[in-house]
Amino acid sequence: MTTPSGSTCTTIVQVNGAWLCVLSPNPLDEEIVNVVQTDPSGNVSLPVTSTINILTDRDVDGLSDIIEQQIGTDATLDDTNGDGTNDYNNDLDNISPIIEL
Repeated sequence: MTTPSGSTCTTIVQVNGAWLCVLSPNPLDEEIVNVVQTDPSGNVSLPVTSTINILTDRDVDGLSDIIEQQIGTDATLDDTNGDGTNDYNNDLDNISPIIEL
């Protein structure tokens, strides 16, 4: 993945098709990200583009998906107690994830 501002990341796609890649440095809001995939034989896919929305909060817990990815939580999982970490990845130290970040 790459952006015009220089944010990049590389990851390995799991057998089930799942992948996670955190851009670094942080991308700009509304920036276009280009994604390509390379198979084990070195064949490169056509690029796919998407617009980054830094304010996206898919689990509606008050933390943007970008922040959740930076602190190591899954932005698509529920946060029923609203502590900023998802229900399946809570370090239970009672310190706000924003402070930890």
